[in-house]
Amino acid sequence: MMLKEDKRGGPDRDESLLRGFCDAVMDNGLIHTPLIGYNYTWERGRCTPRFIEERLDRAMVSDSWLSLHPNATLRNLTAPTSDHSPILLNLTEPLHLNRPYHFRFENAWLKEKGATDLITNSWGSAHEIDIRGKLNNCALALRTWGKRITGNFKQKIHRSKLKIEELRTSNSPNTGTELQKVKSELGNLLDQEEIY
Repeated sequence: MMLKEDKRGGPDRDESLLRGFCDAVMDNGLIHTPLIGYNYTWERGRCTPRFIEERLDRAMVSDSWLSLHPNATLRNLTAPTSDHSPILLNLTEPLHLNRPYHFRFENAWLKEKGATDLITNSWGSAHEIDIRGKLNNCALALRTWGKRITGNFKQKIHRSKLKIEELRTSNSPNTGTELQKVKSELGNLLDQEEIY
């Protein structure tokens, strides 16, 4: 921790320890990278009288490093199960490369409601006589349908992360059970997304 504001709850930290860490950072010419997102990266005892949150994790950079990576950002991410939030250091904006698309059938699609009907209907509706035409028609239908299914995961994951952030920033002492429920749902969604 660098500042008193890096901790919420529990006993105060010894000022000399905070000052010592700040002095070490200054002596080495390091710059504190601002954190985007929730202020704290660790928690303990939610919904108890001894609830504590602290900013334990951070990124420090030098002037020369910052000149090489002027667009770098540090983001506090959401962890569904851990008491530590992961932080992500992005050096640049993500590149969106246009790559050729190669269709791949996902076995997990067979677990989704409506997949078998979609395959049967798209295969049967192809007016092409040869198998290649039927395969192309089926692949196109599955690709469109698969994007919608994958998009639903992304939307649900995004909504879960937003809900977790909302509950974390709430000062209500009654958020613990709901927070654990949403974190569990996020974990399940991430597992499902991994299959895809």
